[in-house]
Amino acid sequence: MPRRREKGLCSELNRHGVRVWYYREGQGPRTRIRGDFGSPEFNAALKAARGGAAAPVGKTTLSHTDPNSFGWLVDEFLKSPAHLQKELPTQKARRNVLKAIVNAGCGAQPFRELTDADIRALRDEKAATGKVAMANGAVAILRVLFNWAVEDAKLLRTNPCLGVKAIKYQGGTNHVWTDEEMLRFEAAYPLGTRERLAYALLLYCGQRSGDIVRLGRQHIKDGWLTIHAGKTGKASQVPVLDVLSEAIAAGPTGDLTFLVEDGAPMKVEAFGKWFRAACDAAGVPDCTPHGLRHAGATRLAARGASTATLQCIYGWSLPMAERYTKTASHRRSAERDIHLLNHAA
Repeated sequence: MPRRREKGLCSELNRHGVRVWYYREGQGPRTRIRGDFGSPEFNAALKAARGGAAAPVGKTTLSHTDPNSFGWLVDEFLKSPAHLQKELPTQKARRNVLKAIVNAGCGAQPFRELTDADIRALRDEKAATGKVAMANGAVAILRVLFNWAVEDAKLLRTNPCLGVKAIKYQGGTNHVWTDEEMLRFEAAYPLGTRERLAYALLLYCGQRSGDIVRLGRQHIKDGWLTIHAGKTGKASQVPVLDVLSEAIAAGPTGDLTFLVEDGAPMKVEAFGKWFRAACDAAGVPDCTPHGLRHAGATRLAARGASTATLQCIYGWSLPMAERYTKTASHRRSAERDIHLLNHAA
């Protein structure tokens, strides 16, 4: 049976897709109510807000500096070698997700009391806002956190994320460009435009947006483009095709990086928004930089490229590269053998 909401109590979704609660007396200021709705921490904070006093610390309400709290666990993890040895984009993504969960009211929860049901509830709450990928990503990061707590820090016996599965969803931002969409984009942005240069770099270099904005002439030597991925640290080596050389020669390019904005290297966030806007204007609104990268890998695999080729160009692990080559191999096999269905094969 649903719990009855107190008068003056309201909630909203913050920018991270997390539901947060406030108490407001009449037209007075809002007071943030920490904790899960109906929990002892929540009820204590609500009672304090109504009386204008600080929330008491109860049995299951801890400060973030308490070594039993989830907030303390997050702080310790973010200082650990297991986290700091990762690439900076990975560190940033983990820190942002974990701090959002802490600030949404979970920081004072005893981390040893968290169960798989709690993790599912957090996942489902995020997914209910339509951000399924973010919900699955949060679970993945929590799984890493608690795995560190079990194996490295020896603070837990079991990982509460075990058995919590990702939510299946349709769609997303990884639409793979079709040949028709590529031709439409090329028609909208001829050689000599910055949009066409970005398109060529994405398609013919096969790198992520974070690496595309770092690419410059210093990465090309003797007809090869070499760069270490910012996300994984793995080296990618790509033979420079004539079509890519033509796009670079046509420009416009900068001094340190090929892609510049107001004379300075483009930031990856600005690049993503700018390129998406270019796609919208070209009549390919479902297309993204990431989807163009996948289109290149799909094209290579369909035309018989090996897993070793995909690993070299995209810096992928063997299982990731095999996802493309196996799919392409299955399609070629089906095309070759479909005639066996005929009556007189």
